[in-house]
Amino acid sequence: MILARRGRMEEAERIAREAVEITESTDWLNLQGDAHFTFAKALRLMGRSDEAAVAAKQGFDRYERKGNVVAAGWARNLLKELDGPTG
Repeated sequence: MILARRGRMEEAERIAREAVEITESTDWLNLQGDAHFTFAKALRLMGRSDEAAVAAKQGFDRYERKGNVVAAGWARNLLKELDGPTG
């Protein structure tokens, strides 16, 4: 997020994608959700709303599977901002 806010978009995207890839190799749903959710917020800052909605949906799905109601709500709110589906 910091890199994206500083305009270092390519680096922000690369690191966020790496974080998603690393967390997907674990069974920690909250960590996976956090990686996808953070990636979604970075993509939104980059002006890539469609891709951000996909990443937010992935985060939402992980949070839902874990039963993390609070974080699922954050992802749901982001999806509403992006006008994306919550499934």
